[in-house]
Amino acid sequence: DQFEIGSLGIALTLCGLLAISLAITWFLGILPSVHGVKRFTGGVIYYPAAVALLFVLSADRPGFYAASILVLTVCDTLAALVGGTYGRLTYRVQGESKSLEGSLIFFLSALLCIHVPILLLTPIGRAESLLASLLIAILVTLFEALSVGGIDNFIIPYGTYFILERITDAP
Repeated sequence: DQFEIGSLGIALTLCGLLAISLAITWFLGILPSVHGVKRFTGGVIYYPAAVALLFVLSADRPGFYAASILVLTVCDTLAALVGGTYGRLTYRVQGESKSLEGSLIFFLSALLCIHVPILLLTPIGRAESLLASLLIAILVTLFEALSVGGIDNFIIPYGTYFILERITDAP
């Protein structure tokens, strides 16, 4: 169908432009809020790749796409902001410092970012949606806590999508 091909082209073009923009701003040393991480991170590469590939994978499941992208964008950002500003209880993963406060806000926001799209954009019932959201929020919080080098920008949305796809197909 021409509309679907057009939508795919638009999505891939936007993701490509985002990747190019991120590469240019990194090279020029601008956008410190995006590139100002004190450690090496491949997140600026993984982010547009994850958005584009998820768009292709979830063509027939917009609720799954929305939940996966929301967890990537909202929860990861909130965890970094809260953890960086208020994080007092820290732990280390392969030399990187993370905070319990950041992980907690990641979990709470993930619960909402998964539950709302699943409840509103799929035929999944309320109780099932809440239980699925709780399970996925726990798992992707662990994924985020253990991820280093920006790979969480790839693991978090795919983990969310993969688990959603597996647990919602079961009776």
